[in-house]
This record gives sequence, C-alpha cells and structure tokens, in this order.
Amino acid sequence: MSPRPIVLLLSGPNLNLLGEREPEIYGTSTLAEHVAAARKEAERSGLDLEHVQSNAEADLVEAVQRARGRCAAIIVNAAALTRWWSFICRIPTAASRGATHRSWRPSPTG
Repeated sequence: MSPRPIVLLLSGPNLNLLGEREPEIYGTSTLAEHVAAARKEAERSGLDLEHVQSNAEADLVEAVQRARGRCAAIIVNAAALTRWWSFICRIPTAASRGATHRSWRPSPTG
C-alpha cells in the first residue's frame, strides 16, 4: 500500500498565541485546536497532515523547501508575514516540477 499524500500546514508568527492573545478579535480556539480540526479533515480526505509553526521566517522558508517533491500541497497561514509570503513561496514551488502556487488574501469586508 502506498503512503497517503502529505499536506504541509505552515503557521506563521504569533499563531502560537491563538486563544490567549486578543480573544475578542481572534477567538478562543488555540492553534492546537485548529491543527487538530485540519488533521481530522485531512485524514477524512485520505491525506496526512504535517504542521510547522514558527515565529522565525527562516524556519518556515526551510519547511517549504523541504516539502519540495515530498508534499502534495502546502497550506500557509503566514500571519504577520502575509505581505511577502506570496513571493517567498513562489520560488521553491517554481523549482518543483508540476507544483502550483496560489495566493489568497482575506477580504477586509469578510
């Protein structure tokens, strides 16, 4: 039996404080709870989920580079890095045969 495809979930700076920092804005759910929900959905869809959270941009870039040729998809919640992550993620995915890159920015109106 072949291994299931891997989805890499990256969580950027300060997301480790979810549930504690400004819960009136960001809610009371912790990062661990969000990751558990994502893992459950991935498993339901026949995927394995790996999660990396770091407050250091270099760690996140290295995780993207290590995912080349190994992960079927990468989901990035760049948090404070949102402005530049579209460019940062494009470089390693452009170097991967068949990889695609899409950026998504939330609408300020919801």
